[in-house]
Amino acid sequence: MGKSLNNIPWYNTNLRQITYFEYHNKKYIPYVKTLDNGMILIIVVPKKEIFSFIVINVLVIGMMLIFLSVIISNFLYVGLKNNILRPIGKLIFIANKISRGEKDVKIKIEKPEEFAKLASTFDQMAKNIRGIQKERERLNSELAIAKTIQKSTLPDIFPPFPDKKEFDIYASMDAAKEVGGDFYDFYYVDEKKFMFLVADVSGKGIPAALFMMTTKTLINNISQNIHNPELLIEQINRKICANNRHGFFITLLAGIIDVSTGELSLINCGHNPPLIKQKDGKYKYLYLEPNFILGAFEDVNFNIYQTKLDAGDIIFTYTDGVTEALDEKDDMFGEENLLDSLNSCKSNKVEDIVNNLKRDLKEFTGDVTQSDDITMLVFKYNGNFPVLEQKYSGIAKKENYREFNNWIFKVCHDWELPDDIINKIDMATEEIYANVSFYAYEQNDGQISVSLKKFANEIIVKFEDSGIEYNPLEKPDPDITLPPEERPLGGLGIYMVKQLSSKIDYERIDNRNILTFIINI
Repeated sequence: MGKSLNNIPWYNTNLRQITYFEYHNKKYIPYVKTLDNGMILIIVVPKKEIFSFIVINVLVIGMMLIFLSVIISNFLYVGLKNNILRPIGKLIFIANKISRGEKDVKIKIEKPEEFAKLASTFDQMAKNIRGIQKERERLNSELAIAKTIQKSTLPDIFPPFPDKKEFDIYASMDAAKEVGGDFYDFYYVDEKKFMFLVADVSGKGIPAALFMMTTKTLINNISQNIHNPELLIEQINRKICANNRHGFFITLLAGIIDVSTGELSLINCGHNPPLIKQKDGKYKYLYLEPNFILGAFEDVNFNIYQTKLDAGDIIFTYTDGVTEALDEKDDMFGEENLLDSLNSCKSNKVEDIVNNLKRDLKEFTGDVTQSDDITMLVFKYNGNFPVLEQKYSGIAKKENYREFNNWIFKVCHDWELPDDIINKIDMATEEIYANVSFYAYEQNDGQISVSLKKFANEIIVKFEDSGIEYNPLEKPDPDITLPPEERPLGGLGIYMVKQLSSKIDYERIDNRNILTFIINI
């Protein structure tokens, strides 16, 4: 190399570690040894020649290790799959079937032992769940029966007193759960005084529903014997306290009205304020002097609010489930929305008022689950109008129609009915009279009886004959959109009567046809 050995960096007589040097772009490893004769022996070996064998061995060993790792992994995977993953998957599949409510699910795993024990536990759990499901089905069935029983205790036939025209009333109760603690009721306490009420029992579910039914019966029984409002509510409170073992309390709003005069007594026991709409006016809250809730203390004095209703006045009562109904933002419906909803209703029919508010509530709450019972009761006072009645009887012959028609006009003019109402009565009675005279008795002459009754806001017309049985209401309505030449014969006359009437009914009693229809004034 043209240099002294001492100038070479890697040269050292005491070399203890491998020292590389590079020559012509190749790495070499020198081995130095001082001989006995003083000579220095230096052996220089290319690095590649020394490590090639080691590299080959390392690669071979590495490949073998990778291969063994793959083999071992496969064995582990197969073992895990057969002994752990597959049993777990089977348990998950069975658990999903159980969660879907499928019955007769059987779980059988024999190996490995741990999963066999777990499968046995799952099998026992499935049996327990089936038992729970049966118990739940039994409870649901009993709750459905309880709901039916509770519903049956509330008056649900409207109008409840068809022959009483002094007032209209409509009520509904929608429980938040299968059964609820709200209730309403109404009935005559004597010949002239009529009582209506809405109430809310504290709590929910079966206990509240049972207490509600007991309380409702108690109030009904006491009110049949005590008609003085103050004495009545005091006695009701004492009886509730005496039977109140579970600490329930009741909010109640009750009204007792003399239907002959319109004199009304209202009692508010911790309940929501009612609303009143006077004839041709708007609804407004009637903030009564509050009384204490029922069922808390026996000796409590109650204040009674006295007023007088005029014909056309409406009282709206409800429970807190209306004003406390929540929307998706947890905002309450509130008293302002209730007031706006009632004033937005264009109809003064009691049923329309309730249904309009229900629609507004549903629009406000959306898909939010109902959290409380919702009860509403509407009372409309029509006034005490005398019932006028006139009767006609004769032979059902077309020759006698003029006599019958003259009778109709005389009665209508005596009652001072408006001309448009007279025309409706004239057209409807002409059609029914013609049907009876032409078809009821075939070739023989028969009797026809007609009665007209006038109430506060309606005329009731009743036709009776002993001819062949025939219910004209069973005949389908004609398609009036068709040209006259394409329509089937018949049916147009009774269809006209249906359109003129607000209500029409047919009965067959004692071999007599009885057709009754009502025309609103």
